Amino acid sequence: MLRVLFVDDEPKLLEGLRRSLRAKREVWDMRFEGGGEAALRAIDEGPFDVVVTDMRMPGIDGATLLGEIHARCPGTIRMVLSGQTSPEDVLRAVPAAHRFLAKPCETRTLIAAVDRVESVRSRLPSEALRALVGGVASLPIAARLREALFEALRAGTSSPTQIARLLERDPGVSAKVLQLVHSAFFGTARRAIGVADAVAFLGTGTIETVARSLPVSEATALHEKIAQDGVGVARICAALAEGCEPAAAFTAGLLHDVGRLAILAQAREVAERIDAVADGGGSIAAAERETFGASHADLGAYLLGVWGFPLDVVEAVRHHHGPSRSESASLDLVGALHLASELVHGDPAVEELDHVYLARAGFVDRLPELRARAAAALAA
Repeated sequence: MLRVLFVDDEPKLLEGLRRSLRAKREVWDMRFEGGGEAALRAIDEGPFDVVVTDMRMPGIDGATLLGEIHARCPGTIRMVLSGQTSPEDVLRAVPAAHRFLAKPCETRTLIAAVDRVESVRSRLPSEALRALVGGVASLPIAARLREALFEALRAGTSSPTQIARLLERDPGVSAKVLQLVHSAFFGTARRAIGVADAVAFLGTGTIETVARSLPVSEATALHEKIAQDGVGVARICAALAEGCEPAAAFTAGLLHDVGRLAILAQAREVAERIDAVADGGGSIAAAERETFGASHADLGAYLLGVWGFPLDVVEAVRHHHGPSRSESASLDLVGALHLASELVHGDPAVEELDHVYLARAGFVDRLPELRARAAAALAA
């Protein structure tokens, strides 16, 4: 049974939540606390799977509460549910919050957000693994990218597109910017939006605040290697995908290896050791499964799922090393991301193509054409 803690300093609101969520009593173990201090006492009695908190509360406010929960219970999924909250207050919660919901919030929207946590967390095999990846509310940013971004912002002469090109060089900051722009706090109802649109919508001041809130990656070489691959995969995925929005395809490619960045942020030496496996011709995903019981594809899908990214992007990331385990039989987002992630280096000798998927989709004879399209996308 999922343990869920709701925190708000308004007794009437808590009572309203209690009534509206009565139908979930058989599947959720719910607790309702009237403020940050009471919430921490409840957490001391035992961890919760999900905490949903208001932002503006006397004493310990929502951002402070989530930061404390992050430190004490990294496996807990942390959500903000708040109204009349300024963007500045929301950004204070960026380092610790997984999801942002705005009041008034329909009951079905809240239920869907918490149910999604249950859906994605069931795919990770152990509580220790959920704690490892759950401790990552925000991915780190590469130091050199951070400085280049601040320099461009200080100059004040870069267009949103130019700023976006910088952000796209780092999946960590791109993921956080896209997560925020899709949240109800910033008023966007669009299902898919590109990084350049996100920059134009949020403004450079918010972009700088977000970048400053992110931890800086200490593993510069490996971080930049993963980020560079992400840009290439994004371009190819957007060029190959059929029947889906280009923004969704580019986003899926850009973020396909966020699971590797999560491992790098939490277990640097292990991540670097696993990366060395690839240099020797081995499989990174296989080495991760041997070490953690799950691959970076599983971890990345978990993160994007709890962050509220579209389900087709989440599923594409989950299956990008094995689309035959999905229902894909075309160049949909799942199939396109798989091909993009394998064709990015342009060397058939290092491809780990899923031949069951290729045969099912009828793409075996199309590989030369698809390789040519991938090469053209990289050269563009």
